[in-house]
Amino acid sequence: MKLRSHTSKNTPVEHMRVFYETFDSMRDQKFDGFIVTGAPLEQMQFEEVSYWDELKEIFDWARTHVTSTLYICWTAHRYAQTLLS
Repeated sequence: MKLRSHTSKNTPVEHMRVFYETFDSMRDQKFDGFIVTGAPLEQMQFEEVSYWDELKEIFDWARTHVTSTLYICWTAHRYAQTLLS
């Protein structure tokens, strides 16, 4: 899955276009597993991340549409934060 509100700085656009779909095209589907990785954003506040609202929407969607989720790196910290708030 790729975010509509963020362009990857480390993965070529063509690769993203060929191998990834947007959340909008997947939101009505259900999945057995979902891995969410993140960038090293330790120096930023969560709310400063430009795609934070879209990511929160995906977190909420995953609770009802994915059997098992794995959050890695920055997203693991942020997902835990959403559970505590």
